[in-house]
Amino acid sequence: MLLFHDANQTAAVLIHLFPPLVMFSLYWCDDRVHEAWPHVFRLNYFNHISLGSIYWNAALFYTAWWVLYAIWLFTCGLHVAKRPPEARELQVPAGSTASLTDQSPRRRPPLDTIFHKNMRDAIGGKISGLLGYSEEDHSQMRETNDFTRKHALVYLLLHALGVYLSIFVSFLCYMSNALNKLALALITGVAVYNAATRYVHYMLERPLREFRAAVRALQEGRPHEMGEVSIATAA
Repeated sequence: MLLFHDANQTAAVLIHLFPPLVMFSLYWCDDRVHEAWPHVFRLNYFNHISLGSIYWNAALFYTAWWVLYAIWLFTCGLHVAKRPPEARELQVPAGSTASLTDQSPRRRPPLDTIFHKNMRDAIGGKISGLLGYSEEDHSQMRETNDFTRKHALVYLLLHALGVYLSIFVSFLCYMSNALNKLALALITGVAVYNAATRYVHYMLERPLREFRAAVRALQEGRPHEMGEVSIATAA
């Protein structure tokens, strides 16, 4: 999500967008690259790269990352985000700028990972169902961020399958300038759209939901906490 006020979210977009943008520039704009740096780049080999070479090298690079990530996830990554039940109320939402310096290390919320974030979303429920866990079991895992190695294995295998299949998209980008531009536009568009939905949620949907809940509470004559403000009715 392209949230300019959030360094982590912005960096996540840029590290995924810049590599294909650089490759687009080197391949489709090689004349401009040579004009700008005449003695730096030798790009003539681009015209002699086979589709099999593209797939093999991309898959090899990803597999090297996959193995290292799998080792980390199975050895210690599964536990870095685990929350004991008594610490649930200390969870800090993603993107929050709240300071944790006033909390002791024992009470500080644990770290979060993209694996745990995805497992708390819909894909995690589907993986739990595939492994035979009930909705109650998965709900408990979501609350504590305590997922099993079987979850991690299925997640990694699905991730690998998705990446190995998506490499075929690079063939279209290699053969067509227009399709390459379309792919870059889709990446940017999805990032902007996801950011827009996040802004809509925080600036419109959540305040409106809180406001409606406060109005209902006043109509029913009961107190209601709206953000940090407690609204209580007169006795």
